[in-house]
Amino acid sequence: MRRDCAARPSRRAPAIWNRSTSLKAPGRRKRGGTKAGKRNNRSPDARRTVIPRSYSAHIGDKILKRLYDELRELDAETFSFAATYLLRAVIERAATLYLQSKGKALEGELHKKLERVASLLAAGGISDRDLKMLRTMASDKDNHYSPDTIGHFVHGGAVPTRTQAIRLWDSIEPVMTAIFNQL
Repeated sequence: MRRDCAARPSRRAPAIWNRSTSLKAPGRRKRGGTKAGKRNNRSPDARRTVIPRSYSAHIGDKILKRLYDELRELDAETFSFAATYLLRAVIERAATLYLQSKGKALEGELHKKLERVASLLAAGGISDRDLKMLRTMASDKDNHYSPDTIGHFVHGGAVPTRTQAIRLWDSIEPVMTAIFNQL
């Protein structure tokens, strides 16, 4: 037998409630004078791709462009290993091309290339603040953003997450922009 729903108090919000309805007393505003219905902006960690859709770069090298485009479109939540591998490939290819363009080609491990790139970018006027993450990647092999750690993920030694890849990109985006602009 069906009970009359109107007879019981509902635990749901009233039907007239909407996002702009404040739970505070009528006429009161939040601290800072903002309207009660204003929403916070979305967390950068919530995006599905490593490179945000709003980011754009002109890349002349065909291989780097393909790596970049694939990384920009890949769902990093579903394909965290692929996203991490592609991010490392984009960083390595960009660093190698940058060093070649400056006549400072360097063979060997990626962290040494990144150290050299950081030195050249600093000499070119890039701020120490923007270079901090690149220098950390180059000098601390145990850092969770170092090429060694990223390689450890790629070779199945640990499981990377979408958030780790997103945060790495966000930390080195100013450096990658400077490199892309000089290629």
